[in-house]
Amino acid sequence: MTLEGFLDQCDDDLIGGWVYDRDDPARRLELAIFAGTQEIGRCTANLFRDDLRAAGKGDGRCAFQLTPQRGDAAGGLTVRVLGTSLFFAQARQRLTTQALPQHAGRGPPRFQRCILHIGTEKTGSTSLQMFLFDNREALAQAGYFVPTSLNRPSGRDRGNSWLLAAYARDDAVFDDTMRAEAAVVDAASLARFRTDIAAALADEVAAAPAGCHTMILSNEHCHSALPQPHEVAALRHLLDPFCAGYRVLVYLRAQAELAISVHAMAVKNGLIDTVMLPRFGWPTERDWLSFGYFDYDALLNRWAGVFSAGGIDVRRYGPGLLRNGDVVDDMLNWLGLPDAGYHRPGKVNASLAAPAQHFLTGLTRALEGFEADDVQWVQHWATPRLVVSSAGRGILPARSEVACFMAQFEAVNEAVRARWFPGLRRLFELDLAAFPERVEPPPEAPAEFYGEVIRMLLVERDLVERARRGLPPR
Repeated sequence: MTLEGFLDQCDDDLIGGWVYDRDDPARRLELAIFAGTQEIGRCTANLFRDDLRAAGKGDGRCAFQLTPQRGDAAGGLTVRVLGTSLFFAQARQRLTTQALPQHAGRGPPRFQRCILHIGTEKTGSTSLQMFLFDNREALAQAGYFVPTSLNRPSGRDRGNSWLLAAYARDDAVFDDTMRAEAAVVDAASLARFRTDIAAALADEVAAAPAGCHTMILSNEHCHSALPQPHEVAALRHLLDPFCAGYRVLVYLRAQAELAISVHAMAVKNGLIDTVMLPRFGWPTERDWLSFGYFDYDALLNRWAGVFSAGGIDVRRYGPGLLRNGDVVDDMLNWLGLPDAGYHRPGKVNASLAAPAQHFLTGLTRALEGFEADDVQWVQHWATPRLVVSSAGRGILPARSEVACFMAQFEAVNEAVRARWFPGLRRLFELDLAAFPERVEPPPEAPAEFYGEVIRMLLVERDLVERARRGLPPR
């Protein structure tokens, strides 16, 4: 595929230009228009222009036009060619692309296919990734290769192909955790980072056991960290030298359950002012998670546009939906592998019971104004101990709030159901009776209580540190 194109105009009045594939001139390319990271429209380059035919641009039917809604262009527009990493960044400009390194593959693709698990987040991904990592040898004997060169540089989150999303994110992103941890701060360091990742993966693939026919990768942040089609295309660009085919596996969870779980994780991480069930479009709501985070239709269309709809396997996550109620069993069954004595990781990412969540929220609020090292130490001491002593069902919203939140996604979920689950009546059958009719505000402990707890913990830290250094208590 060799694309050529030009963006003639891109403003509040009109988005228009032309694009075609020199290797397949009859092919009609589809484009998506973005305002920032929000997709605002699509069009097909199939309009006829005499000047294009006279210039030898195929049969001349490769022009496109779209009239944006008022205000769409306020944040700057980008026009992407779906299924590729190519885009128009501004008017009067030819196609450009992300700064991706040359393929590091050696010869024909090593694997018949790649199983690419992309989440979504909060659907048991950590358990699945730990299982894949802990059973690499056994899976290799069954023909499945689980690489480690894409794992997180810090050594955390074993089995998570964390570098996939860091590699594929847009060239202009330098302020996120993924890029920061990899010391990517500018275009030059990003180029080195991508080249190193591709080379490391090529070395590991070259040393893969001869009997392996399938590579398995898992990174749930592909759900949230790659909101644009060209980012998904960049991920495929990394993998294409090694894989002849793909199966993209994605688990979907009812949006309210996802939001509640994300909020519980935020509390554990010290974020206490997030809105559990945001109402999108209301200016008073804190900008915590976007509508796009929960838009499964856009997610699936984005990935299907790069890997084809036939390459996407969509499964639902929730009570009664997984084989044996377990995501690892569900994936093994999907792969057609029996559970032949694999090592099974213990339960991870346990939720805190509601009283523990309230306590941790109060503790975090009381830490405001303390030194950053003190805050980090107290939180890192308290949170894992609360997980051990007080795991359980976390804070739940009222059923009326859940119903209102889910109503925002009726059209999205119906589009997913119609395309991917036509035999179902609804995409998710959420039991509203499982949520309380009303939620009473929790009793608040006095600030003095949390202050005393913090002082006690900081004294304990000092005692432990002095004992470690062989010093007497102060």
